[in-house]
Amino acid sequence: MSIPIAVSAIALAYNLPDVPELKLSRTTSADIFLGKITTWDDPRIAADNPGVELPELPIRLVVRADASGESMILTGFVA
Repeated sequence: MSIPIAVSAIALAYNLPDVPELKLSRTTSADIFLGKITTWDDPRIAADNPGVELPELPIRLVVRADASGESMILTGFVA
C-alpha cells in the first residue's frame, strides 16, 4: 500500500511579449519537449491558437538537469 504525502505541479512558462495567452494541447506540449516542434510559429502551435500571430522564433527549453520527481513526471508525460 502506498500513501501519497506530497503533491507536485509542473508549470510550462513561455516568454513571448506579443502573445499574452498561449494554449498548448498535450500533444503539442509533448512534441515541443521531444524536439519535434522547434519554432513558435509551427502549424501545430498555430492550430492550438487560432487567430494568434505567432513569431518565427526558436523555442528554447529550460529544464532541470538534476534528477527530480518533476523530471520523472515530465518524462512520463512525453513518452
